[in-house]
Amino acid sequence: MLWGSLLFGYFRSLGLDKQVLILALGRFVSGIGSGLTMFYAPIFFVNVAGIPAANVGFGLGMGGLAGVLGRIAGGSLSDHAQCGRKGALMLACLTLSIGAFCFASTDSFLVFLVGNILSGLGIGLYWPAAESMVSDLTGEHKMNEAFGLSRMADYAGLGIGVVAGGLVIGAHAAYRLLFLFDAVSFLALLAFIVWGTRETLDLTTAHSHRAGLVSNWVTALKDRKLALYAVLNLFFTNNVLQMSSTLPLYTSRLPYMTGTASSVAVIFSFYIVLVSFLILPISRKASRSAKTRALMLACLAWLAAQVLTAFLPALSASQSMVIALSILSVSIFAFANALYGPAASSLVVELAPPSARATYLSVNSLCWGLAGTVGPAVGLALIDKGAMPTLFYWLGLALFNVFCIAGLYWLECLKRK
Repeated sequence: MLWGSLLFGYFRSLGLDKQVLILALGRFVSGIGSGLTMFYAPIFFVNVAGIPAANVGFGLGMGGLAGVLGRIAGGSLSDHAQCGRKGALMLACLTLSIGAFCFASTDSFLVFLVGNILSGLGIGLYWPAAESMVSDLTGEHKMNEAFGLSRMADYAGLGIGVVAGGLVIGAHAAYRLLFLFDAVSFLALLAFIVWGTRETLDLTTAHSHRAGLVSNWVTALKDRKLALYAVLNLFFTNNVLQMSSTLPLYTSRLPYMTGTASSVAVIFSFYIVLVSFLILPISRKASRSAKTRALMLACLAWLAAQVLTAFLPALSASQSMVIALSILSVSIFAFANALYGPAASSLVVELAPPSARATYLSVNSLCWGLAGTVGPAVGLALIDKGAMPTLFYWLGLALFNVFCIAGLYWLECLKRK
């Protein structure tokens, strides 16, 4: 109880709107639910539900496509006076909850496919609305800290969920129960939104600009600064996605790491905990500088981490050395990813006109969907080709960060004009 009071007092000292804290608490609860199923979903669908692996891959692909459509709809609905941020968030939570209930009751490919489509739509609807509401409630100088708090809640919930999910599966193998908890966590987030927040869309501005389902997208597509940022953000998001796709498998195949799945799990659990602790203090520190400068620093950190990762096989003289260098690598990734999230969202808010804020943020979210469709697949394919393709893959990612730094400098020049 004392620790809870101290923690709440610390968050209040950030000077953020109470609704931002309520949203963060809701995201923490839903993050626990997502963490419960994060690593165990494919195992359940193939080994328990009996769905062929190829069909699981197809279903996940359809979920990704639904996510792209959901992000487009989420931005438009969040900027529309008849729906707004709160309406879009409520619809997202209901859709995600129904999707999780479908997963819990999966006994055929059709139910699994419906669950994937609903989950993809829900995630797409959620992100533009959630980030728009946070930005609406926050002044320019506190924007980075508000996004940092939200991301910290996501990561902290995710970390607890991953650990709890492992304990449940280890003791009872109750996969369906995890999905039921996930569904309930989204209903809990819905309750936080319904009773803890108000609509933050400026209805006067929305009506005066006649914000519709198409007009804001026309504005966004004509914005050269947003177009440049979107191209750069495809590379940024691909860097972040390495942590949940290519890097764990690559680490498990390093010298002395074969057959040590527990060591790999410890390394990436450490990553989640470290990001949770780093993200808020880093976002507070970075709020005093230009967002493009913060992203340049993130690019430098990604570059260093990827170069180190590329040469891990050559530097691995013993198992303890492999583990130590892997922890160093994921620590640098954690610093870069903690720096990236709040700075990227804050930069998009700076670029967006108030009447199209959610539409611009949905472009930011679309980059995740597009990068997630291509990036991990390319990385996983290349590390199956042998040592040299893997080396060039990591060094190629590092080189892209050099180009991204140049692109960020160009974006800063466009902003000044």
